[in-house]
Amino acid sequence: MLDFEIRFVHVAVAFLTALVSQLALKRWAIPRIAELADNRTYFIDRNIPWLFDGCKRGYSARDVQMHLDALGPKAREYYARWYIPVYDLIFPVALLVFGTLFCLWMTQLRAGFAASVGAEWRLTILMIPLALFVFDMLENLSVLIILKTYPRQGMALVAAASAFTQAKWVSAYLAGLLAVLLLVIGAVRWWQG
Repeated sequence: MLDFEIRFVHVAVAFLTALVSQLALKRWAIPRIAELADNRTYFIDRNIPWLFDGCKRGYSARDVQMHLDALGPKAREYYARWYIPVYDLIFPVALLVFGTLFCLWMTQLRAGFAASVGAEWRLTILMIPLALFVFDMLENLSVLIILKTYPRQGMALVAAASAFTQAKWVSAYLAGLLAVLLLVIGAVRWWQG
């Protein structure tokens, strides 16, 4: 089922696409939110991320209320209209494609550097980038609903969004660990020749 050849160029193009979309977030989208925010000192003085995406430990209903109040109407509008449906859709899709191609490339049997795993393990490994994508999309949808229902967002919705954010970050750390593990196994196999 997964017996097709992935070449380095496929992985490299996917990586560059993910990198460019990440740079767009950092260079344009997040600075635009910061520029539009009503109360910038709230975020700067408390060292709080501009977006809920960056709150690795999650957030409470009170945190969300204070966060959205500090953003103000223009930043909230940009967050809901541009950041989530454009920037924060392109990046997770690009990351999913890269993660999937990287995992398949590093585990294909024909490559001398690849980790030698069976088909069931290849599928299992792919669950990590898929989980990262799913949790990111659930987080985005939850935050979008929070933004649209401001100032009456429900506590259950905030709790769900917070859980999705935390699960996304756990998945991201697992994806990084998996990538390092596959690279180490690949380097050892290549070295042993």
